[in-house]
Order: sequence, then structure tokens, then C-alpha cells
Amino acid sequence: MLTRRRFLTGSAATAGAAILAACGGGGSATSTPVAPTKAAATTAPAAAPTAAATAAARAASPTTGATALAPTAVVQPVATTATGSPAASAAAQPGKVKAQIDTAGIKKGGTIIVRAGGDITAFNPVTESNVITNSQMPLLYDALVYPDPDTLQPTPNLATKWEISPDSKTFTFTLKPGVTWHDGQPFTADDVKFAYELYMNPDSGSIRAASLSQNIASVTVKDPQTVVFTLKDVVASFMTIDMAYGIVPKHLLGSIAPKEFKTGEFSTRKPVGTGPFKFKQQILGDRVEFAANP
Repeated sequence: MLTRRRFLTGSAATAGAAILAACGGGGSATSTPVAPTKAAATTAPAAAPTAAATAAARAASPTTGATALAPTAVVQPVATTATGSPAASAAAQPGKVKAQIDTAGIKKGGTIIVRAGGDITAFNPVTESNVITNSQMPLLYDALVYPDPDTLQPTPNLATKWEISPDSKTFTFTLKPGVTWHDGQPFTADDVKFAYELYMNPDSGSIRAASLSQNIASVTVKDPQTVVFTLKDVVASFMTIDMAYGIVPKHLLGSIAPKEFKTGEFSTRKPVGTGPFKFKQQILGDRVEFAANP
């Protein structure tokens, strides 16, 4: 008699066999766990692909030989950190826990290649919202603060410090001195005001326009190194979310209509930020390259 339990068990086994066959696997579906050892610092190389699998991959993508054609982000690491890091600001962060990664022995320099799932659509943090593009924007653009990866507390970046009013509705940020854009122009509080007003402008195509406009009443420049955000109400996530968006340059975008940002030269071929990497080139369907910002 075929009971419900036996039917489901048989279906699961059939599905598992089909998946193994599709992946090129064969033989037993079980595996024997390997006991960990103290010397398990290396991993065994993956089995070489079969001739049939290699041929199928090349047929799927004549250019790269990969089953999915995806651009590769080639990045030249920076020798030194140009912005405030969690380690540098630890003294100012109460309740700071020990970092989970020891960076003391990390080698500086070299090249890193990261596989992406598609092309970057435009190099503009104001207009873009897809995951692939947003994952690359911090390479080009800095934010005022970033969440500390260990404590999730706001960490200084373009802003070195901030003061919060007693009612938690006014935030005064002091900017890091001496910061320049990739083209050598100075970064100032005017850029911060300009960028956030773009984020809040629906004509720019920003998906953040509604939420930021709901939270922020005004952005005021006090002096070239000081910018003040006044909120409409208390916003618990203001420092860790709203202040983590990349700043774009006023001197390059101030004369361009917001509706033209996405297709303009800045967004497609000549992005300029203050981040640790500069844009080098993009070959659609293949890769995008960034070079270290000295």
C-alpha cells in the first residue's frame, strides 16, 4: 500500500536524484563527514569539470566560457584608508566590541576580482537602486557615516563628529578637513546639502525621495565644514540608514537637470566621488574596473 509518507519519501528521493544528475553528479547521494583537524587551514581543489560540462559552458557563453555571462569588478586596493575606520574611531564608541577580523597581517596592494551578477546600470548613487550597482557605489562614493560592522553604531567617515540636540531632531555634522573629489576639487558642506536635496527630489528618480522627505525638514550649510540636518520628528534609523548614502559633487552636477542624471556623462562614463577607488572603465557584458584613489 502506498501511504502518504512513503509517497513523499519517494518523491523527495526522485527529486534529489534529478538534481544530482542535472549537476553532473552520480553514484551515492550520501556523503561521509570529515573530522576536523588542526591543520585544516587549506581546502581541497575542486574536481576538474568534465569535457561535456566544459563544452556546455562555452556554448552558453562563447566570450567567457561561463554558464552565466557576468561582468567582473576588477579593483586595485588602496594602500591606506583615507576615511575614518571602525578601529580609528573605537575610542569614541562606547560599548565597542573587539573586531572579529584581525587586519594586522593583511597585505596591502594587488588586484582583487569580484564576480557580479550583471552590469552596473549607472554610476550614480542618487538614481540607482539595484543590488549589483549599489554594492559597488561605496567604492566610488563616501557617506557621512557608516554603521560599525561589530556594534552597528554610526562610525565617522566624511563626518568626523556630530552633535545632537536635546530633542533629537537637529544633527550638526563636522566634516573631515582636506577631503577632495577624484578630480581634485575640494569637498565641502555645500556638496552634502546638494546631494541630499537631490535624494529628496522625485525628479532625480531617487527611490529614497519619499522616505527622506518624510524624515528631513531641511539641510543647512553653517560653514564649509559644518552641515546641519533638521528632522520633522525623531527618527531612530536616521544615523545608521539616512546618513549612509553616498555624496555626489555639486560642482559637476549642479548645472544638470535631475531628470538627466541617469543617462548623462557623469553617471555612465565619468563618475567622480571621494571614495577609496576611482572609476577606470566599463566593458558592458564583461567587467568594470576601478583603480586605487591615491
